[in-house]
Amino acid sequence: GEILDRNGHVLAMTITCDSLYVVPDEITEPLDFAWKVGSILNINTDELYRRLVDNKDKQFLWIKRRIDDAMVQEFRELNLPKSTWGLRREYQRKYPQGGFASHVLGIRNIDNDGKGGLEQSLNALIRGVDGKRVMTRDARGIVMEVAAEQSSSPDHGQTVVSTIDLLMQIETEHYVDELMEQWKPVGACAIVMEPHSGDVLAMVSRPGFDPNSLVEVPEEAWKNLAVSAAFEPGSTFKPFIVGWALQEQLLQSDEMIDCSFGAYRMGPRVLHDHHSYGELSVEDVLVKSSNIGMAKIGERLGLEALYEATRSFGFGRRTGIELPGEIPGLLHSFDRWNVYSLGSIPMGQELAVTPLQLITAHAALANGGRLVRPRLIRGASE
Repeated sequence: GEILDRNGHVLAMTITCDSLYVVPDEITEPLDFAWKVGSILNINTDELYRRLVDNKDKQFLWIKRRIDDAMVQEFRELNLPKSTWGLRREYQRKYPQGGFASHVLGIRNIDNDGKGGLEQSLNALIRGVDGKRVMTRDARGIVMEVAAEQSSSPDHGQTVVSTIDLLMQIETEHYVDELMEQWKPVGACAIVMEPHSGDVLAMVSRPGFDPNSLVEVPEEAWKNLAVSAAFEPGSTFKPFIVGWALQEQLLQSDEMIDCSFGAYRMGPRVLHDHHSYGELSVEDVLVKSSNIGMAKIGERLGLEALYEATRSFGFGRRTGIELPGEIPGLLHSFDRWNVYSLGSIPMGQELAVTPLQLITAHAALANGGRLVRPRLIRGASE
């Protein structure tokens, strides 16, 4: 089945092509055969010769799978004995958009098994089921009868409509590529999400790869950082704690917070701000990213409410998106929290989150407080 973007653009499709096999037992001049075939198929002649000799008693040996029509025609023109070779029709996965959305899509290996992305997680849906035909042959191999009651028709794989918006995906990838070029980071990722539905409109991870050309793909390119990288969220975590405190009516949106002019003792340690702030509004505690202001809001909540807030925004567990390789991040169990946690957690320290967890939690702030499950699939059809 095909994988489409939300507007019907094809992201992954299947074509048929020929694969070449030989019958080594029928090849009397393996060196001559290897020289002729290798020159047409761009295969190392010495290596092909060794394979033919090593398998000389076999009746079947793949030579090259999924070759284009022009190459097939050149091979036919060699006029090699029909008993020595044959062609089989096989399926080949193609990705018309090249490397765009490659981490969302994943790939299919030579045997059409999905690896990574939607190709892997939706493999059973996309791949379909092979048919079966039971036949009776005579001693010469001629079909005498087909047992219809023991045979079955194939079930074709379903077409999947994803939430990805191809134009949004392309634009987002361009921005990430510019970032990679300017700052030369080890890796980077970006996600665009519709906050009410949880639809992922774009997901990018770098380094990337082109699923149509898998030669010399660096090992780190296989990792989708959007779901498998974890980091301390820092100040991006602060709005969740403020929002929870407002919801629990432990904080008023119009009150002022005393930020102690840049130094505040909290238990056994002293917290500092980058600048010396006196009183700040709740809004300015976020805008100026005051650690002291956040710690004082954390004290109002207390450890139990702070833990409940962190869990309620989805941290410490997988979001459930339809992708393999998602990690839960890192959130210590409540029995490991202490007085340090009371100051560290509101600042976005002492925990690790994935980019997908972070944007999903921010979507809850944007949509009025509902934690949605991010999704990549809109539907499927025959």
